[in-house]
Amino acid sequence: MKNKILLSGFKAHNTGIYNQYIDPYKEILKKNNEESETIFIDDIFSDYQNDFYLLCRHLHIVILFLSRIKNKIFSNQIKNIKYNANLIKSFFTEQTSLDAHYIESLVYSSVAENHFYYIYFKYLLKIISPRKVWCYVYYNNQQSALIRGANSLKIATCEYQHSAISDNHFAYTRWSKIYEYSYHFPHTFYVWNEDDKKLIIRNFSENSFQPQVIVSGNYYLLSQKENTQYISKETNNDILICLQGMWIPQFIEDTIAESDTRKWYIRLHPRYPQDRPHLLSLCKKYPDRVEIEEANRQPLYELFKKVSTLLVSFSGTAIEAKEFRLKVIIFGEEGYNSYKDFINNGDFSYVDSKDNLLKIMEKNKTIS
Repeated sequence: MKNKILLSGFKAHNTGIYNQYIDPYKEILKKNNEESETIFIDDIFSDYQNDFYLLCRHLHIVILFLSRIKNKIFSNQIKNIKYNANLIKSFFTEQTSLDAHYIESLVYSSVAENHFYYIYFKYLLKIISPRKVWCYVYYNNQQSALIRGANSLKIATCEYQHSAISDNHFAYTRWSKIYEYSYHFPHTFYVWNEDDKKLIIRNFSENSFQPQVIVSGNYYLLSQKENTQYISKETNNDILICLQGMWIPQFIEDTIAESDTRKWYIRLHPRYPQDRPHLLSLCKKYPDRVEIEEANRQPLYELFKKVSTLLVSFSGTAIEAKEFRLKVIIFGEEGYNSYKDFINNGDFSYVDSKDNLLKIMEKNKTIS
C-alpha cells in the first residue's frame, strides 16, 4: 500500500460497517482519487482474510515472540521502563497513602504496552510505507504508539477531532516541555471550528513543536445535516442519555423513577461498556420507560429524530445534538467545565439535582 493513507480507528465506533470518523474522510479521498487502507486498533488481530490483516497478525506474532525472549531491541527499554515505574512507586510511597504498588504496576504495564506497539507499528509502517497516518483519539495507548512509530519514520501524522475538547480534557490541556514527548503527538490536527483551532495552537505549541491545525468541520455531521429537516415537530418529550463509562448520578435515576410520561433512551459509550450492568438493572426496574435496544442499535442521528432532549456530561454528542436543534442538558462537574461557555450563553442547561432537572424538563416540555 505504498503511498496510500493509513486510516486508524476503532471498530467499536462502527454502525454496521460504517465508521463516522473514518468513512466520510475516506469518501473525500476517493473523490480526489487518493487511495487508503483502514485498520481498527481494537480489532487488528481478527480473522479477516485480506492480505493486510494477515500481515498485521503474522507480524504481531513475530514481535510478541521477540519481546518474550527479551531480544536486544527490547532489553534496554524494558529496564528503563522498570526503573521509571519504581521511581513513581517510591514517590507515592513517600507522599501519599495511595496503593503505590498498584500505581507502579499500572505505569509499567501501560508504558511497556506502548513500547511494544511502537516497535510493532514501526515495523508494519516500514513494510507498507503509507504517506500519511490519519487517526482519532490520539491519546489511546495503541494509537499513541502508532503515531510515535510514524513520527520516527517521518511519515505525516494527523488526528481528526472526534468529540468535544477543552482545557479540562487531559489530552488537550496545556502541555509544558512539549519537546520532551512531542513524538507522541500528531503533527496535524483536523478540528471542528475556530475555537478548537485556537485551543490546539495554544496548548500544543512551543518553539520546538508547532502543530498544523486545519478547521475541517465535523465531516459526518456536515454530510448528514440535511436530516435536521426530518426531526419530528410533534409532541415529543423523550430524552436520550449518552453514557461515558461512569454511570449517571443518583439524582438522574431518581428522576427516571418519577417520570412515567417520558421514554428514556440510554446509550452505552462504544468503547466503555462498563456501564452495562447498571443499565440492565435500571431497565429491569423501569421496563416501560427505559429503552436500551434501539438506543444501542440505531445510529446516533436516527436517535436524535426520536427525542427532544439530550442529557449528557462532557460527551461531544452535545455539540451534534445542538446542530440537530435538540435541547441539551449537561450534568456533572466535568460536563460543566467542558461546556461552561455554552451553559453561560444559554445554549445548554446545567443540572445538579433532581428538582433542578424536573424543573428544566418541565420548562422544555413540548406543547402540542
